Amino acid sequence: MRRYITVLSVLENIRDFFKLLWGVVVALKKLKHHQIQKVFCKGGYVSLPVCLAARVWGIPIFVHESDMHAGLTNRLVAKVAKTVFTGFPDVI
Repeated sequence: MRRYITVLSVLENIRDFFKLLWGVVVALKKLKHHQIQKVFCKGGYVSLPVCLAARVWGIPIFVHESDMHAGLTNRLVAKVAKTVFTGFPDVI
């Protein structure tokens, strides 16, 4: 998600929203097909659709944040995660 405002960034954010939805659909299929029981999230744009799909299926999510400042994905996923692992206090 681009947080600066230009015409191009707004259009790219709209496009990326649909890519996110498609990623959730694919992740839903993969998680169910492989009968995944737990999801470990390290962050990054790739893990958000997987964690959203895991939330839909009720699969427990574990988040690991190794940096001093949590990334956007980890901040979002940490709200629904079963456990959040951090290396520093008050990261998330």
